[in-house]
Amino acid sequence: MAASPNPPPQASVRPTRRRAAGAGAVAAGAALAPLLRVPLPAALAADAPRFTTRLRRMPVLTKSRLRIPIVQADVPVVRGERTLMWTFGGTFPGPTIRRPAGSTTHVTFV
Repeated sequence: MAASPNPPPQASVRPTRRRAAGAGAVAAGAALAPLLRVPLPAALAADAPRFTTRLRRMPVLTKSRLRIPIVQADVPVVRGERTLMWTFGGTFPGPTIRRPAGSTTHVTFV
């Protein structure tokens, strides 16, 4: 069999965004691999103290125009202790805003 006069085209080795992103992901994975074997800090260990106060469900706001005050409040985060924090409407966590997808919602924080 005779050799073809025109060899097949070579694959492009020019840099592209896709190749750069792939190389970046490989480099990031290689850099983070040793960190994944580090023991967890004491605060994240299984014997660390747990929160004793359940996270409360907050009110659901559905209006298209909302005015929510930002106020300081003493909030019970851990049983027997209160924490002074800035809150939305005096509650922690703040209210849930539930609106239909694609609808416009105006929220004013005061």
